Amino acid sequence: MDESLEFLKLLDFPEEEIPVLLPMWKRACSLLQLREQDLRFAREEWLPQYWDLHLHGVRKCIGAYIRELIEVTKLSDYKARGDKLIYYNMPCHPPCVYAHKQSGGKQVHISYPDYIIATVFSAFFHKTASNRGTGSCASPLCHQCEMNQFKVNKRFRDLLPEPDVLWNWGLYCNEGHKIEELASEIEDRDWFYVLTTIPLDSTPGIDEREDQRRIEYLVAELKEAQKRIGDRTGFHVSEGDMIHATEEYLEYHLKFEELAHLVSHADCQPISGNDMAIFQAPAQIAFGTGLKWLNEALDTILEEVRARITEGIGPLSMDSPRLACHFVPFSVPWINRAFMDNGVNLSVNTFFALASEQQRYLDTKDIYRSVARQWLCNPSAVSMLNEADLVCEILQRYPVDGVLYGFFDFSCWIGSLKKTLIKIVETRTGIPHFYFESEFWNDEQYSLDDRLSRIKSIAYRVKINHLLGGWKNGTKKDTERQDTDY
Repeated sequence: MDESLEFLKLLDFPEEEIPVLLPMWKRACSLLQLREQDLRFAREEWLPQYWDLHLHGVRKCIGAYIRELIEVTKLSDYKARGDKLIYYNMPCHPPCVYAHKQSGGKQVHISYPDYIIATVFSAFFHKTASNRGTGSCASPLCHQCEMNQFKVNKRFRDLLPEPDVLWNWGLYCNEGHKIEELASEIEDRDWFYVLTTIPLDSTPGIDEREDQRRIEYLVAELKEAQKRIGDRTGFHVSEGDMIHATEEYLEYHLKFEELAHLVSHADCQPISGNDMAIFQAPAQIAFGTGLKWLNEALDTILEEVRARITEGIGPLSMDSPRLACHFVPFSVPWINRAFMDNGVNLSVNTFFALASEQQRYLDTKDIYRSVARQWLCNPSAVSMLNEADLVCEILQRYPVDGVLYGFFDFSCWIGSLKKTLIKIVETRTGIPHFYFESEFWNDEQYSLDDRLSRIKSIAYRVKINHLLGGWKNGTKKDTERQDTDY
């Protein structure tokens, strides 16, 4: 049996396209050291166990990630023929990155290879991208972010050509640009970096979306970054490019918000938190293959979710409790499965901006100001007090019985802030918050066995709270239920 062929068939790749994609996929597997047994394990065991493959939209979305993985392995070919490569990191505001693809057409390629390989390996193959035994200078005794391990891993670094520009969005992770500097020194590489950052000096009590001082600073940073990147590649982003990229991005993000509304207000919940999260991640990630395949998958899942709502079916029974998450850890998909096995749905994420809020700030006459304000709609992008405000806004929209945090516990910076944040949000909303010590990127440091008692404990508390009080901000109050229009 040709495992590469069977894998593509499983993910609903069109029959007429498979003859073209199959040799590319086989080459990608060879370069990434994905063996036939890895593909068989994913196809027969891992994917069916943790992803709802009955849903064509889910299969197509996983396929979109596979297309992006194939694109990563073609970067050397693009470099060899003289095209321009722009790497970036996450989280970013995707329209700013897509605008470069828009300006350069087929001669400019955008990619975040670290994220794509790490995500695909962990989420869909249960393999770690860090693979510490192959030349990484990140000590296995020091618990590093998967992205940071990847950046200094020789095995994968040899796969990737030198970019023309690495655009470092230092707006969130305070370690990202430091690890790049470390890798540059250790490997004696001379990559061209553009760093976009903003001081952590916001004024308490001022909504950063309305803070003119911060907005203008970020506008200047974004314009300067676009200019430096254009000078380097020879393709300068126009305001028209930015407008086009922003409108395409919002079209996708607004459709996802529709999906989140349908899923969250349905009883029973029609799809799992894992299945929903892979559609939402592109809200802060730009795909080199663009939004075409993601849009196709999203349109498909919307139709399937509406059908499931009509039929009243889903992975759990009606009236099952649900937990919002800081970010559903789909790279460790057994966490979602373990909660479902204990009668609790994982649901919406509090990490991302509401698309309708970002749409509210769209002004095509001042596009850079628009994208700056859209970025500041992200809870992940602002001060802790502003983040608390934005998280409360999100939780007011959706029926949840609690909120789950802890998937960035490995970070002494982000993890510690979240422990303070959840106390603020819990006090304001009255929604119980739970902390689950783990890692978003992979499960090398822990397993289901050593986390199961914690999962069972949280699930028990959530189910008791649900029986006593119903959904917070939702339609169920005590024993009463109202009908919802979809």
